[in-house]
Amino acid sequence: MVFQPRIFRRYLMVVAAGAIALSASEPLLAQRGNERDTRRDRVQTQNRQKDDSAKAVKKIQHIKRRAVHRVPLTDVQRKERLEILKMIEPKMYARLKLFEKKPQMMRAAIDRVIDSNKVGHQIQRLAAMREEDFQGFELQIANIQLARECTEQGRKLRARKTSAASSAGEQQRQKLRELVGEHFDIRQKMRERELAKLENRIRELRRTLDQRNGSRTALIEKRFLQLTSEPNTAAW
Repeated sequence: MVFQPRIFRRYLMVVAAGAIALSASEPLLAQRGNERDTRRDRVQTQNRQKDDSAKAVKKIQHIKRRAVHRVPLTDVQRKERLEILKMIEPKMYARLKLFEKKPQMMRAAIDRVIDSNKVGHQIQRLAAMREEDFQGFELQIANIQLARECTEQGRKLRARKTSAASSAGEQQRQKLRELVGEHFDIRQKMRERELAKLENRIRELRRTLDQRNGSRTALIEKRFLQLTSEPNTAAW
């Protein structure tokens, strides 16, 4: 094959022109890519904002529904629940007492606490227990208070740099042991009461079962007549 300089020069010119065009188009392609990424990020952000807004609206609606369906508390009930809050959450009670000179804000703050999921449910449950089983209520309050005291005392003991062999460190450990022992006794009493209730329930079920066994024939005949007799539609 004979080398032809003119054709080779044309080939080089075409390659150079292609390289120049490619280099010139790279910024444009990069810009288009950046614009595409920006549009995608903007769409994702908008969708995320819509989802967050929808969740917020749903949460607000849920709170409003709870506030509507819950029976409004009387002043006496608010006072009772505030006393329970003082027993189980003294720090939250202290914050609520800041509104004591503003009765309307105080009532609204108590209602918000009652509407909360964790503390509010616990207060409502304890309030019902106080009416139905006062001894069980006292044990449950003591259980909550001792659990909090043991946790706080243990945290202080861990944070304190006093040596375990020192008198101050030993006194703190002894105090914590006494609290844990007292808490254990309270929990044992709660379990004994629960066991007694279960035993009473079992005795009632056993008595009912024995009565039904003694009346087996009569009960079967009564049910048979109910199934085979025409329904009595006559009104009183």
